[in-house]
Amino acid sequence: MRFEFIFVHRKIWPITVTCRVMQVSRDGYNSWVRSKPKREEGNEQERRIIEAATKVWEESQRAYGEPRIRISLERNGLVLSKSRLGRLLKQAEIVGTAGLRKKNGTTRARKKDARPKDLVNRNFNPESINRVWASDIKQIRTREGWLYLAIVMDLYNREIIGWSMHSDMSQIIIAKALKIALRHRRIDWAGFGLIFHSDRGSQYTAEATRRQLLRAGIRASVGKVACCFDNAVSESFFHSLEVECIQKQVYATREQAKSEIFSWMEGFYNRSRMHSSLGYLSPRQFLAKNGQLQVLQIAA
Repeated sequence: MRFEFIFVHRKIWPITVTCRVMQVSRDGYNSWVRSKPKREEGNEQERRIIEAATKVWEESQRAYGEPRIRISLERNGLVLSKSRLGRLLKQAEIVGTAGLRKKNGTTRARKKDARPKDLVNRNFNPESINRVWASDIKQIRTREGWLYLAIVMDLYNREIIGWSMHSDMSQIIIAKALKIALRHRRIDWAGFGLIFHSDRGSQYTAEATRRQLLRAGIRASVGKVACCFDNAVSESFFHSLEVECIQKQVYATREQAKSEIFSWMEGFYNRSRMHSSLGYLSPRQFLAKNGQLQVLQIAA
């Protein structure tokens, strides 16, 4: 910048001469010099903002974009406009994870299996815990071959309460995930006040799964075949898992994938990751805010 050049060399050459050579006015230069302290203060403030934003971004495992970074900064007393923060994030090359690899569908319906009705009808916001659980399966590539992840989510606070990972996609993967969810929420008998919602994959419509649900007093619910909107919350979770964890690398072994995916789900997603649908709280924070943690403690 010409004014900066003149300022740096002001003790070497006369200012009037350098202004004439650089083809700027002396008044313009003087105005620039008077505003220099304020400009430097603004630069220092923006440097601190970038440092704070970078810290939030790194703590989110580089997952958060502008909306969640802005909410996090506001909670720490730093209120910024969307445009200003967006400009600074772009300047610092801070970008949240985005994009999604093409999904290889795992839903395989079998006509001979009895199919329960859709008891949820895309109402994914129950009023309390243990009213509607959702489940789905995702396949994950490793150098050893495919790994399949089954999850059980409580739609009330979007928490992953059950999971199972195996090298095949048999019904046992659902049985283990459901068993963990029941143990996690300390449920022996739900009295048919709890709905278990899934797609129409054969693992969910199998006789063994139906018997397991009946023994626990849980009502089965399924959406349409190959209709992602009927299980949108589970699909959204798998999107986040894909772009924030899986997509960052190629797993050498299934055990490596299991370890890192579990760490992301339980260490970050359930406890720290902000959800727009939960008022930018994590699943566990939302549970605590609404007094539901006490319900679980009483059940214990």
